[in-house]
Amino acid sequence: MNGLQRTGAFVVQFKVGSDFDTGNVAGRVEHIASGATEYFSSVDQLLSTLARVLKENGPERHDGE
Repeated sequence: MNGLQRTGAFVVQFKVGSDFDTGNVAGRVEHIASGATEYFSSVDQLLSTLARVLKENGPERHDGE
């Protein structure tokens, strides 16, 4: 699993009835490293949340990297 970072880990839960074909997508996303949780009601909101949280938390750095 080289290259995968804890700061890039999320749990995404979709509400019953979410349907990507119709664009009816809603649920909750949790950032594993920070525990921050947000709700979303569209694919655009989900992607925006992921992008913002990744930008705010940045990549993990390890000694020698």
